[in-house]
Amino acid sequence: MNIKIYEHLCCRGSTLEYVLLRAMEELNIDINYELISDMQAILNQGIVSPPALVIDGKIYLSGRIPSVDQVKSALLTASENK
Repeated sequence: MNIKIYEHLCCRGSTLEYVLLRAMEELNIDINYELISDMQAILNQGIVSPPALVIDGKIYLSGRIPSVDQVKSALLTASENK
């Protein structure tokens, strides 16, 4: 599974990254992910409303910080679609 977090970082760091880590912990999985904070790279991906969670090239969540349960659901759905 290829996971990318697209998020414009500020002084408090990556909130979506924290939520993703909590979701992976609760699901007892360990998946490598990439954090992309460059605004041009975010726009080039077609994301107009970061933060966004992209799994295997598909945007699963975008435009707001999701809950841990929403990220868990996205991870499980993506793993089922493989």
